[in-house]
Amino acid sequence: MLIIAKFYEKLLNIRKFFQISIGVEVIMLITLLVFMSLKYTFSSALLVYIGYQFTFIFGGYLVRAETLVAQDKELLGKIDVNKQLGYLIGLGASFLFYKTLEYGFDVAEAKTQINILHYFLVALQSLIILVLANSFSWK
Repeated sequence: MLIIAKFYEKLLNIRKFFQISIGVEVIMLITLLVFMSLKYTFSSALLVYIGYQFTFIFGGYLVRAETLVAQDKELLGKIDVNKQLGYLIGLGASFLFYKTLEYGFDVAEAKTQINILHYFLVALQSLIILVLANSFSWK
């Protein structure tokens, strides 16, 4: 993260914001696919951790760049509110998902539930990438 901070002057523009945002989301998708293919192995745990650390490194940059790119206070407020709503909706949806699997489909084993959830997460992550790619106007 220290290295990224040294390059803020060159990175704090809308094009780099877009490229890094897409890169972070693609890394998350790759992380999901790696876990799905390798399942519960040391290698998958290591690769998931590396992907997480990569996204964490750029997380600080994205928050800072978001503040500079969206200079309107009202817009920043909407962004933050929508992020929090997304987190809460995701939390509630995952709870309902697990309970539906457990009681509606009699799938109580945690590993099976997690494996099933990853298919939905891949679809969601793909949708996030498409929406992000379509949200920038210079195409």
